Amino acid sequence: MGILNSGEGKYSLGLTDIGVGHANAAANALAKITTVDKLYTSPAIRAQETAQIIGKRLNLEPKVDPQLQERFWGKMIGMKFKSHEESLAAYKAEVESGYKAGMESWELTQHRIIGFVNSVHESTVIAITHADLIMAMLGVLDPKYDEWDSTTDVPYASITALDMEKKSILCIGSRHLPETLQR
Repeated sequence: MGILNSGEGKYSLGLTDIGVGHANAAANALAKITTVDKLYTSPAIRAQETAQIIGKRLNLEPKVDPQLQERFWGKMIGMKFKSHEESLAAYKAEVESGYKAGMESWELTQHRIIGFVNSVHESTVIAITHADLIMAMLGVLDPKYDEWDSTTDVPYASITALDMEKKSILCIGSRHLPETLQR
């Protein structure tokens, strides 16, 4: 399974010009996969636009799956922070409050992405989603990728490849497809 972070864009808007470039580069990298059975995407506009670019290159019609939607941030949506440290402090306060501002818990996010993975029976699938869901899935496979991991980078339109049969991580946040998946 390949999981792709959507291209750069705004929360409820489409891709930026940079995001379109990232999506085209990802499409070219993903074209090296021997076979892809299905292409799924988050309902977010920027994810659907990313999926359309990739789908055109791979000759696949993207299917929207609500389980791939970005993590719900509750009242934190749209908040502006002066620093990364300030945003982490607000996040930590939300978690410690028991998610009183309405943010989706890490456990529910993991449950949702596991639900998607379990619903997909094709051998090779590409899913266009968001960094928070990718991190949640990585955390299912390896506990070191937890809710507080701020060292793992999942850039826009990057490829994270997983082997779900072996429950292994092939690459995280790469601009290139692992050689093991190339034709």
